[in-house]
Amino acid sequence: MKDHIKEIIDVNLSCEENKNRMTVIEERLQQCVQYVGMKRYNAFEDMGSRLSYSIALLDDHLDGVVMTGIYGRYESTTYAKIIHHGHSEQNLSVEEMDALQMAKEQQKKRS
Repeated sequence: MKDHIKEIIDVNLSCEENKNRMTVIEERLQQCVQYVGMKRYNAFEDMGSRLSYSIALLDDHLDGVVMTGIYGRYESTTYAKIIHHGHSEQNLSVEEMDALQMAKEQQKKRS
């Protein structure tokens, strides 16, 4: 009987440890990239192949970044804009707003 009681106590301790680990993992996952939206486009009329892009990378709190790469014939430029709770303090281009909206819609589908 004593061995059985000890085994039950050990199982209960193990369950409590697993619950604590799960809580830590769930908290960390909220800060990982979970929602991605991407829009490819031609930044200039004389360029083809839709080589420019805007990509939104958001965590579960809708915090993250929108990155944009503008491809030109002679040069390329990259921008990054911080997103906090689904909004940017900087003005977003139409393509950046589209990418951000795509990522936000993924969160709505999960809820």
